[in-house]
Amino acid sequence: MKVRHESSEHIEIFYLSGDINTDSEDNLKLLLMKAVHSLNRSVINFRDITYINHKSLKLLNKAYHTSIRLNNKIIMTEIPRNYISEIFYCELLKNPAAISDHKKDSGKDGVLRGVN
Repeated sequence: MKVRHESSEHIEIFYLSGDINTDSEDNLKLLLMKAVHSLNRSVINFRDITYINHKSLKLLNKAYHTSIRLNNKIIMTEIPRNYISEIFYCELLKNPAAISDHKKDSGKDGVLRGVN
């Protein structure tokens, strides 16, 4: 894994490239700790990532949830689609247009109803 770092007054951007594997887990962990505990907004861009191993996916998940708990949310962009559900423990919609159908079923309070 290679990291290119840019920063400005209130934002830190980390551009990752290559494979995230056992050789790069320690570097990833240090990067994530810096991002989560930064006083600035942190953005991690995965556009040029070709592989993420299982342990690193767990690290990314833990860092994301820690950032939420600390109210210093990190932004992860351009994550390869096949890794999104493992990082965020979610199911991807096969039909993104279905979102508009769900909105029709939600009440005034925004709670989805009648969704199977």
